[in-house]
Amino acid sequence: MGPLFHKTLSCCRLQKHPFNVSMGSKITTGKSDAIAQRPICAQCVGESYLRAEIVRRGIKETCHYCGHCETAWSMDELANRVELALLQHFEKTPTEPSALESALINDGEATSNWRRQGEHVVDAIASATDVDENVAEDIARSKY
Repeated sequence: MGPLFHKTLSCCRLQKHPFNVSMGSKITTGKSDAIAQRPICAQCVGESYLRAEIVRRGIKETCHYCGHCETAWSMDELANRVELALLQHFEKTPTEPSALESALINDGEATSNWRRQGEHVVDAIASATDVDENVAEDIARSKY
């Protein structure tokens, strides 16, 4: 997978890979102001463009995730950038079979094991930003 975050945000293969925005069992709470204010440092974000932006525009704070005093953004700032990139490069997948898929299932011409296509939003965030799953979950919680 190519970089998702770069100056023009116009990249790559991600446009063809829809993500699943159902929170499922991975996300159990909604938006939280406490999460939005958590500092996250550049060292906790592996994606090179985002990391450089945090270093360039962040302020020195103690990172909520690693405990080091580093240049950081609020989780809200990071989540805003991630949300923008996801909206530009991903699409929401259907939560139910299409009318055609339902008809095929009802007529016995297709299996009834329909599964929602795409990548779970937490997995898409973790992959695109190169962050730990707990950081990806906080990004998702603050936005979805």
